[in-house]
Amino acid sequence: MSIEIVKSQIQKFLSNDKPEVLAIKGVWGVGKTYSWNKFLLDEKNSNNIALERYSYVSLFGINSLDAFKYTIFEYAIKREMIGTEANIETFKNNTTGLLEVLGRKSLGWFKGASMLKSFTPAIESISFLSLNQSLICIDDLERRGASLSMKDALGLVSQLKEQKKCKIVLLLNDKEEGLEDYTKYREKVIDIELRFDPTSFESAEIAFNTEVVSRQVV
Repeated sequence: MSIEIVKSQIQKFLSNDKPEVLAIKGVWGVGKTYSWNKFLLDEKNSNNIALERYSYVSLFGINSLDAFKYTIFEYAIKREMIGTEANIETFKNNTTGLLEVLGRKSLGWFKGASMLKSFTPAIESISFLSLNQSLICIDDLERRGASLSMKDALGLVSQLKEQKKCKIVLLLNDKEEGLEDYTKYREKVIDIELRFDPTSFESAEIAFNTEVVSRQVV
């Protein structure tokens, strides 16, 4: 599937707030993450992203559902900040916003304390409450930690869609080990699956970060 087809599907996906799961598969190193980030930024600049919050999470080395949930919260940013990385300031904003949602009395729990994760263990247990109607990109699904099963990871993805009304994008390295359960459960979880398989001409564009004058659709 050419880059143009993938791009058009991503545009359609981002332009509405319908809870969905989009999977983009391709071999390692083909440019999935780079292209997703580029298309996402383009759509942000065109005011074509329906949801107001975005979080990018790499599952590389993440070993539990609690860590998975917390990382989504930790790296959440506002839509207008897409193109910049989450940092301590965005984390503070997320934490403050969460506590305000829970009630101003809860702010007293952390009075005088640092907002750093290591000083606010209670935040980890309640952070999942704030993830409603978010756009979430989950990368490196096949490289998750050994203690986090694919079944549990996909179960959380399904929960984010069904209960939290989120839109989730999965980026997967095709033909890697550890995807057997993805194949087994994908029909229950995935709404749209795209194969990212650019032409040699398109791959050169990705590698050299240049604009294509003309494209070949396959």
